This record gives sequence, C-alpha cells and structure tokens, in this order.
Amino acid sequence: MDKNIRRWLKILLETDIPFQFVSITGFPVIKNLCLELGLPAPTIIAGNIIIGKIKTCDLLLTSHLDELSFGFKHLDVGGGWMAPYHLYTPAKSKSELTIIGIRNKKTSVIGRGILVDKDGSPFCETNINLEVGDRAVYDYPVTISNNLISGKAIDNRAGILICLLSLKNLLDNGLSVAIALTDGEEHIPTGYFSRYFPHLLSYLKKGCEICFIDGIYKEGLASAGVKELPTSALVIPHSSYGKGYIVPPLTWGWLRDEMVPQAQKEDIKVQICPAYYSRGDDWGLVTNPSTQNNIEGFFISYGAWGDRGYEPPLTIDLESIDNCVKFTTFVAEKKLHK
Repeated sequence: MDKNIRRWLKILLETDIPFQFVSITGFPVIKNLCLELGLPAPTIIAGNIIIGKIKTCDLLLTSHLDELSFGFKHLDVGGGWMAPYHLYTPAKSKSELTIIGIRNKKTSVIGRGILVDKDGSPFCETNINLEVGDRAVYDYPVTISNNLISGKAIDNRAGILICLLSLKNLLDNGLSVAIALTDGEEHIPTGYFSRYFPHLLSYLKKGCEICFIDGIYKEGLASAGVKELPTSALVIPHSSYGKGYIVPPLTWGWLRDEMVPQAQKEDIKVQICPAYYSRGDDWGLVTNPSTQNNIEGFFISYGAWGDRGYEPPLTIDLESIDNCVKFTTFVAEKKLHK
C-alpha cells in the first residue's frame, strides 16, 4: 500500500466541498493531487472535474466529490434557517457545521455554527454575519488509527482517491481511461441524485463503459449479512436493489464468474456482495440519459462503517482502498485488452 494514501485521503477529507462547489473549492485540491501523481491536468465540464480524454476513452471511472450541505434561506436572531441540499434526517443531537461564503467574489470559510432541529427544519446557531445563500457542511475531524480512518464524506472521498490511483496505473499501461469527479451527488426531490453527471453522457463515444466507485454504508452491508468492516473490494449487481442501475447480464456474469475468481487467485481481496448500494451517478443512466448510445456500467465499492442516518463520521479500512485500486486496475486491463 502506498504510504501516501493516508496523507492524500486526509487532504480530501479536510476540504469543504458543498453542492455546486466542486469546480470552486474541489478543483484546486484535485489539481494538486494530479500534479503530485503525474496525471493529466484536470478540466471542468458541466460542473464536473474531468481528468483524461473523456471524448475518446474506452472506460470512464467516476465518483462523487461534493458532500452533504445546506444553504441559508432565512436569517434570524442567533443564526439562520437552512434548506437541506440533501436527503435531510432530523437531528437527534446537535452537530457542528462549517459555514462557507462568498464575499467580494472570493470563497472562504467564514465561521462555524451548531446545527439544531426545530420541528423538522434545520437551524444553524451562530453569531457570525450570515448572508442568504451561504453554505454549510458537517464538521467532523479526521481521525487515523493504524489502518482505520474516520471523517465526513469518506464514502465519497475514498472513491475519489481510488479513481486517481487506478487512473495512474492504467495510463502508465497505455490504456484509454478517464475520470469524472462529479457534483450534485445528492439532492431533493427525494430519490433524484444525478444533477450534473448526465451532462457528460453525450461526450462519451459509443462502446465506452462506466465504472462507478463509491462506499456502501453499514446498514447496506448489514442487509447482506456483513457484520464487520470489510477490507476487500465489493462487486454488486445493482444499486437500490434494482431501483437504480442494473449491471447488464453479460457484464455481470463476466465479473462474477471470471474476474472475481481470477483476481482472488492473484491475492486481490475482492468479493461478490449483494448489499444495498444507494443510487448515485448511475441514476443518470436510468432517468435522464443525454445520448442515443446504450452506455453500460458496473460497480466497484468499499465498506464505510457507520450509520447513514444523520451524517455521523464514517470509518473505512485503508486496505479496502488498496484492494479497490488493485481490482479496478485488474478489471480495466482485462476489459480493454480483450
């Protein structure tokens, strides 16, 4: 395992990236990581960060970069009322928030606040000078203990790192692969996820496939009988038990019957897993495609231990990142060389 994984993931976890801020606060971080990894310089397309040649790639790796966030809609004594830009669950206890604002055309953290629930509506208690339209994200410190790392939005940010490290391996091998790091990860109305990703579909050539990389929460893992934090890469047949995207039968058979057993023989820890995987960017293939091509995809996931509920800090085992990178690289090489 690369000794830099902890450092890179910590950088990603400590970056505040509310909805619509991928190209604002997310881009500088990704640009620096690409430079350090020797990857192509990132660009912005339709609010998403693109690395590599999206118009000619044979495989597109994708993961979310933004995080659960709120927007201030009404200022009040002692703080402000917020619109939840995600599937908000009323708080059982107070949570700390980081508040991001734009002042004089510059974006910065303008202060902290405490999230409280008032009759099912989120309110931020703070004494800073708020403006309508300011954003807030959950504020949890990053903690690292041996191979375990906890923090906010880790189910997304670990996926970002897996994409970057896999791309490094695949470009070094001369394969035609690109990355899309997306915005609009989760939003109201309930069940509608893909805000920005569908705009990319028309850029993809016929025959290009998509590999969706994301974390699976404890509650989803429990539904599959998983009782402890997994360290292996997870391969699932569909998202939301088929309410989202379903991996095409021939691709799924190839993954299940050939790729997973072959990878296991090469000491890559990977397993077939029927866990509940929340709908994400794949929802764009189901509800609003913007291309005449039938774009196919598949999922490579990792376990993020913790309850989904009210955005508590989640924990992953860094070994799962290593195994996801190895399996993503393995599958892509087999797929693009066949």
